[in-house]
Amino acid sequence: MDAPGEIIDPITCATCHNDAADKLTSVTLPNGKEITDLGNSAICMTCHSGMGSADAVDAAITSAGVGEDDVIEGQALLGVHYLAAASVQLGADGGMGYQYEGKSYVGTFKHADPVNSCTECHDPHSLHTKEVEGSDANLCSTCHSDVQSYQDYKKITMSKVDYDGDGTTESTYDEIEGMRQVLIKALQGYANAKSGVGFIFEPKVYPYAFIDTNGDSEISEGEAAFPNQFKAFTPRMLKAAYNLMFVTKEPAAYVHNAEYVLQLMYDSIEDLSEFSGVSTEGLVRP
Repeated sequence: MDAPGEIIDPITCATCHNDAADKLTSVTLPNGKEITDLGNSAICMTCHSGMGSADAVDAAITSAGVGEDDVIEGQALLGVHYLAAASVQLGADGGMGYQYEGKSYVGTFKHADPVNSCTECHDPHSLHTKEVEGSDANLCSTCHSDVQSYQDYKKITMSKVDYDGDGTTESTYDEIEGMRQVLIKALQGYANAKSGVGFIFEPKVYPYAFIDTNGDSEISEGEAAFPNQFKAFTPRMLKAAYNLMFVTKEPAAYVHNAEYVLQLMYDSIEDLSEFSGVSTEGLVRP
């Protein structure tokens, strides 16, 4: 049935204000890791840690029993789910990104006191960032004088490093977005070489991975449709595509743990590079 329906918001006062939530100080991530001593941020992390994990990727690969570059017949894209801000912030302490063997990854992102936890930065009732006490100024503007609105966060620079290799030192948001575009290009090159099926990615349309029917590496009319779902993943491609989803589906990753997501994307690009035609030359791994 194709008809509009009532949107029911499951988040009510009782979701966070109840006896169980009052006692909650830890959370168990989808990969089974328990994160403790979270204070009231544990309530936020219960939902914002995601639903899938890199373990699901390994399980699918093990079950298929194929070589690293052989197609797993019928395998769809795997992801962490939406807005997994907690899993991004935790970095390697949570281990929710697909972390490649032999690589090291940063842990929990610690910004500055007193802006390190969910509820130190976010007003839990409005979900907006807090304002400076006694003022209508944005909390971030205390240190970042050019930040007045949500869009201004994207202007903040982590360091003077050109991570995405485009020849320009940009804001943290733009460096991550640049690296993300390189990863998409690498996935497309790899798919053409090893899967024999063109790959395109549309994060706004489920199930996100589609067949590039005309080979133009762009979303063309009719391609972003469920019947055109891409199901020609190899183990190597499935890992990298999971990391693409991990980064893409947390739009504030640039605030919550920029180094972690840059590391995940760099390693994914590197792992695909033998067949993708896209190398890490010019890219910088934090």
